Amino acid sequence: MTFFRITIVLILYTISYGFIVFASLADGHGTFLFADTIVPWPLFAAAFMLIPLANKTIPYNIARVCIIAYYIATAAVVIIEQSGEGNFQRSLNLATDSPYVFGFGVTWFFGMQVMFWSLLNIFRKRTEGLV
Repeated sequence: MTFFRITIVLILYTISYGFIVFASLADGHGTFLFADTIVPWPLFAAAFMLIPLANKTIPYNIARVCIIAYYIATAAVVIIEQSGEGNFQRSLNLATDSPYVFGFGVTWFFGMQVMFWSLLNIFRKRTEGLV
């Protein structure tokens, strides 16, 4: 049952984040900043799906490696894409022209990262008898 709940949360987050990506693209005049995080998305999904197994050392460490690899891959994709011709300027334009879309996207992305680490630690501690 826990895997089902984790899967539902991941699907709902993916769908809602997809709406943010499409809103930030703004008919081709927006930014790809949020879309860049989709390229390494399988690493995040793999880490997220390992949360229920966090009571075991190996799945817990694999989840941590996957999420760190996701952060590194996301940073690489963002740097490469944003260094392209005019892409960084379009991201700045979105931040100034549509601050609510930009702010919501950033908050939603980082909020999910906080939720991931919180759930990972809760599942780790719960099975150790600490919670």
